Amino acid sequence: MFSALAKQVFERMGFSDATIARVLGPLQIKQFWPDCHPVHPAVAEHFGLNWCGPCHRYPLRHEGTFTFAEFVHRYVAYDWNEPLAEGIWCASGRDQAFARRRLEEGLRRSPDSSLGYAFLSQICLREGDADAALAAARAAVRLDEQNPHAHFAVGQSLLRSGLATEGEVALCRAVRAAPTTATASLELARLYRSQKRFDEAHSVICDALEVFPHDFALLVTGAKALIEACKLDDAEALLREAIAVKPIAAEPHWLLGDVLALKVRRAVVADYQAMVGRLPDNANAQAGLGLLQSRIGDHVKAEAAFRSAVALCPEELGSRIQLATAISRQGRTADALSMAIELERDRPDDQRVRTLLTHLRKEPREAETTDHSEKSAVPPTALGLRSKALESVPELMTLARCGG
Repeated sequence: MFSALAKQVFERMGFSDATIARVLGPLQIKQFWPDCHPVHPAVAEHFGLNWCGPCHRYPLRHEGTFTFAEFVHRYVAYDWNEPLAEGIWCASGRDQAFARRRLEEGLRRSPDSSLGYAFLSQICLREGDADAALAAARAAVRLDEQNPHAHFAVGQSLLRSGLATEGEVALCRAVRAAPTTATASLELARLYRSQKRFDEAHSVICDALEVFPHDFALLVTGAKALIEACKLDDAEALLREAIAVKPIAAEPHWLLGDVLALKVRRAVVADYQAMVGRLPDNANAQAGLGLLQSRIGDHVKAEAAFRSAVALCPEELGSRIQLATAISRQGRTADALSMAIELERDRPDDQRVRTLLTHLRKEPREAETTDHSEKSAVPPTALGLRSKALESVPELMTLARCGG
């Protein structure tokens, strides 16, 4: 409404159309807040506000939408749905059964409450009732397609049901519909991390940080994605920002220590790589380099090193297994599985090959059904930062110098 009124005022002041468009262009028409007063139809008609005519409906107290007359009647009479309000309030509390009963009672009185169905979906999800959660979430979207809580609930329900692609689409919609909250961005970034799409996870976090530059959860989640993508300098910067926001929080200190240690390890790997450069035809040296790159989380370089080792010594089974593993850790499970099946044809009785196949066949199902919430600090092993990463460096160097 502000844009429409301002346009008329600027026109009367003699501003050109180009100037008016440049001034009003960045402004966005946003939803009314739940208790915002509606526009009287006569006012809308006077100013030519076609978008809020006599049939336009306005939200009130999350109970649904109402015409101007219905809204005024309920507002003046202070007619409100107490069970619905109480259920929404208690949805994040400990007594989930009580919250669900109140929400269901409230929704019987206000069946057009999109927010009520969105919170009911979250309760059903916590109770393990995935089908009911998805049904409630879709009802929330049907009632209000602009409700970010509804799209977020749909995304969570689909992910829990193992429908990762559909869940991603719903979460993307939630991000677009909720520019004032970081929750959907966090969930989407966690999904991308679980799928080893680290650059996309970081991109989502960066977009959210432009709006919420001091959001602690965004800073930490973004740092984790950067660690997994081996962008340690950027990860360190985000972790230091997170520590500045919450100095007593343990998790960013823990992760920062791992990042600094990993930088040292990368320097050691660089020295080893320089030595390997002097032994280009040594398969053991290439395999050793691949192992070290893998241990510090750089699976792209690890793949290249293992490919070199396999090209130099195709009959060495260990390098071929490590190559398939490095590929799977980049999220290319299908390629790794194809390679493992080929290995099984060559070595049908080898236990290492059977173990690799079992793991790769199970990995897609785990990625689809995993719970992407993060309620506690992620241990270093979850990010591939192991204290024993370089235990075998002396032996590998000796082996390479001796030519295997």
